[in-house]
Amino acid sequence: MRVLVDTNVIVDLLLQRSPWHAEAAEIPVLAAEGRIDPFVTASTLTDVFYICRKDLKSRETLTALKFCIDAFKICEVGRTEIESAFNSPAMILRTTCRLLVRLQTALKQLLLATRSSPRRRFPS
Repeated sequence: MRVLVDTNVIVDLLLQRSPWHAEAAEIPVLAAEGRIDPFVTASTLTDVFYICRKDLKSRETLTALKFCIDAFKICEVGRTEIESAFNSPAMILRTTCRLLVRLQTALKQLLLATRSSPRRRFPS
């Protein structure tokens, strides 16, 4: 099962933020077991760097970023996807970009892992 992991979930994992850390920590375990195939957008990585550098030392931040690069596949989002999202009248930009990433990467079974994702949707 392919999963697009939200920035907050990754930050919760890396900074061990309560009360979300326990659930976020399941993502790399499920990936290592081959039960999910986790993806992030490229902008998620820059956001993670910016957020983590406030709480971690420089070397720890780079280690955390390297973990993300190794642990997650990266979905590309370019000008076309951003312009399409910006021109969408019904949704906010961030949500629309996520939906476009789903389409653009042709991921057949893509879940969005956010703090509000129903846990029952992940494979057991």
